[in-house]
Amino acid sequence: MVIAVNSVAGVKAMDVADLSVILDAAGLEGLFFWTEGDFTTQAADTDNIIESDDVPIADGAWVRQTTDAITHAHFAPGAVRRSAAAKLTEWVSVTDFGAKGDADRSGGGTDDTAAIQAAIDASNNVYFPGSRQGRLYKFSNLILKTRTRLHGDGPRASVLRQLPTAMGYALRVVEDLGGPPPAVPVNDISEGALGFRHLGIEASPLAGTTIGIGPGSCASMLTTENLRIANQHAETLVGEPYSVPPGTVAIAFDGGPGQVGPVFVGDHRNLEIRSFETAVWARNGVNEQNFSSTWIIDCRRAFDLDMISTWSVEASVETKVADARGFVLTGPVGNLNIRGGRYEMLIDGSYLFELGTSAALENVVVSPPPNLLIRGDSGSVFLPGRKVLGAWPKQLYIEGFETFADATKGRRIVAGSRSADSSGSEYQFAVKQLMLGGAAAGNGKFVIGDNSGTADAVLENDGSHFNLSYPGGVRFPQSGGTTGYAHPVWLGSYALWVDGSGTLRIKSGTPASDTDGQVVGSQT
Repeated sequence: MVIAVNSVAGVKAMDVADLSVILDAAGLEGLFFWTEGDFTTQAADTDNIIESDDVPIADGAWVRQTTDAITHAHFAPGAVRRSAAAKLTEWVSVTDFGAKGDADRSGGGTDDTAAIQAAIDASNNVYFPGSRQGRLYKFSNLILKTRTRLHGDGPRASVLRQLPTAMGYALRVVEDLGGPPPAVPVNDISEGALGFRHLGIEASPLAGTTIGIGPGSCASMLTTENLRIANQHAETLVGEPYSVPPGTVAIAFDGGPGQVGPVFVGDHRNLEIRSFETAVWARNGVNEQNFSSTWIIDCRRAFDLDMISTWSVEASVETKVADARGFVLTGPVGNLNIRGGRYEMLIDGSYLFELGTSAALENVVVSPPPNLLIRGDSGSVFLPGRKVLGAWPKQLYIEGFETFADATKGRRIVAGSRSADSSGSEYQFAVKQLMLGGAAAGNGKFVIGDNSGTADAVLENDGSHFNLSYPGGVRFPQSGGTTGYAHPVWLGSYALWVDGSGTLRIKSGTPASDTDGQVVGSQT
């Protein structure tokens, strides 16, 4: 049993066989252990070293216990014992700095801004304790360095709720100067830098951007996981079409002028964004970002991108906001892969893509096809709903399904253009061999569609013959006229063409002139 005394004299009088004593004197509170050894040189430190009335200080003393003396060891084999102080400094809780987390959605509770900012300034890893009912931390605006990682217990258990009157950035990430001037921004590629995990953030309707990265702050190896970002405006929505607070952005990436602080390699999963004008906004060298299991709800623009490269997006976009857009591309955009997902835009005026006048696309691919439910004109026979506002640009490829009343006639289609902006489409398969049918999949058939949908050309292996058919007949336009001999139809080693006078000629081998061949017949 540990005995408590209320004075230093009481500690001195303790029997050393008791081994421990609690001092409960004002300003001197603490736990003391009897420790054998020579403490003669430390006798002057009377706050921490107390001499016994019965044992000389050269043989032992009562020693104050700090967190360095309290040790911790993990239960697993191979773990080593170390001080509790070292363990505690690995993570900082906002409650260590006085955060209460007692806010509610009616405006009550403590403003925890100062406590949260102090915790962020003190550690790279900051923890927000949650609760089953949801623990809300009220704040106004916070500044994060690029090494900051915020952790909670779940997006509805640990919630940062911004003051409804707050303006500007909710959480702004600024450059982390890694040394004395003239220091340069630290880019934590090897460490794994900025992160938001298992948190909810409820932004003010007046705030412009909830999470702002840059301009100029390197934030490579960025991670968002199990993160919910909602604008408090969503709590007021009552009738369709829904509105959004103008100028609001959930996550903004900006590499800055000249891409001095690029954002490379980011992983975003289990991300929910609700009720913003723009969900994700990126400019100036924001590359290699992966979005998976992303849910964007009631935003006007899901992704607004310019000068980005190598993005992969798997998202479900649901919105009842007018004039909604899945993707707004306003400048150079390369290697954007939109993988499946769902785009449900149920108010008129919505489009999957809007292209700015300076948009320059390189390999923007929608594949495998998402589930598109975009209210508006039907566009072409596949991909119901609006797809692209304006001319279909080159280097944009969208894969989809053409379906008919007879479900067995569904066809998978790729639309796109390699060479020019056009309402038409083309696609190049750079493969050595393309096989249609065979291997118990049926006879091969290649259909070249007619724009009206009523006069398709067909190349078909019917199992007995190879057929080439077209309702208006098959034509070889270059195999006639004065230069027809140079573009003959070859039947084995025989060239067949119509000369300048309308005579059908044939020759074994390559003809040298318009009349260099035997006459087969003439036109009448």
